[in-house]
Amino acid sequence: MTVQEMKTLPLIIFFILLASYTQGQVCTHPDLSNTLVFKTTLRRLKQPDGTLDSCIIRLAISNKLNQKPIQTISFSSNFLFASAFRQCRAVRSYLTGKNQDAPVVDNDYGDLIVADFNFDGREDVAVKNDSGGNGGPQYSYYLQTSSGKFILNKFLTNEMQFFPCSINKTRRTLTTQVHAGVNGLGETVFRLDGATQQWRVVSRRVLPVNAPQ
Repeated sequence: MTVQEMKTLPLIIFFILLASYTQGQVCTHPDLSNTLVFKTTLRRLKQPDGTLDSCIIRLAISNKLNQKPIQTISFSSNFLFASAFRQCRAVRSYLTGKNQDAPVVDNDYGDLIVADFNFDGREDVAVKNDSGGNGGPQYSYYLQTSSGKFILNKFLTNEMQFFPCSINKTRRTLTTQVHAGVNGLGETVFRLDGATQQWRVVSRRVLPVNAPQ
């Protein structure tokens, strides 16, 4: 390889990598929070044969009043349906009421949800990280600190995983219901201890599919 070829190699590699990504829909959401604006971007990595591979999800958070950026969250996913992060309306907020009562199909509450998951009065976010299987999508949970920074909560992300069908502030519980076989729903109740700020499972049971919710 000549010196000139060696100099141009990094540039060639750069353009190959650039071509291997496909930019997804960019969605800006000023109506999910009273104080914040969220912007989601999805990038899909292409394999040499043109098929889509893993994804990179990016969540940019800015101040609604002065438009100043606050934080950018990025993570990768190996399994997101083609429809994920392509419809800007697929969001929900339990604080402003945006799409709060929208129908939930196959346990999918949307790509991005804003709610107070740990009952401290601050706005937290759940971001879809996996389209899942029979149980529905799984989410990464980022809880807002007193300084305004969003920190990944590993328990909710790794242990609860699915989005809760019930958020009970009085009891400090989050309840998930996920398909358990053909005729049942597996219900799990997670409670946050007010003194230790630690989550624990307080009950598990299987409900008949047609049981009153």
